Amino acid sequence: MIVTRSRVKTVGWAAVLACCAGAVTMLAFKVNAVRSEVRQAEERIVQLERDNLYLETEFETRASQQQLAALNRMEFGYVAPGPAQFLANERALAAFSAPRSKDAPEMIRVAREDVAEVELASFTEDVDAARPEPEKKSERKPSEPTEKAPSFQHAVVEKVKAEDKAEPSFAALFANYRLDKEAAE
Repeated sequence: MIVTRSRVKTVGWAAVLACCAGAVTMLAFKVNAVRSEVRQAEERIVQLERDNLYLETEFETRASQQQLAALNRMEFGYVAPGPAQFLANERALAAFSAPRSKDAPEMIRVAREDVAEVELASFTEDVDAARPEPEKKSERKPSEPTEKAPSFQHAVVEKVKAEDKAEPSFAALFANYRLDKEAAE
């Protein structure tokens, strides 16, 4: 079989083209591999910069705390509380209290899990105003209990809603700001 010169030339060009395509493909893979390594290195640099900033902040904070502690000891004589400054139990704390006077205000009730209902008289007028009017029932059996007083949690929520409608004080705004700031940290 006789191969003509133009046929050899065509096959030669095809071989050169195939070699070039293979070289471009290999070069593309190499470029993508290097690009991936660069991206990983950049991410590592960003992480190290974050760690560096965190450590600098931590160092400055601890240094300022140590400076404050030294200043408090030197200027004001403040020291950390020791075991002798704490009371042993509730009875030792109760020994410091004086008997209640006759004109002292009524003690505040504390919410507990075992106390589900609280009398409405212990709350402010805001809660009374927020309480819905009871529905009048035409027929009521004598064995049915009367309407329950609102729960402690419900009354507190209603009081907070009433306070939100009012103009907040600077102290309340500052306390909310500090709580939000601490929650963010």
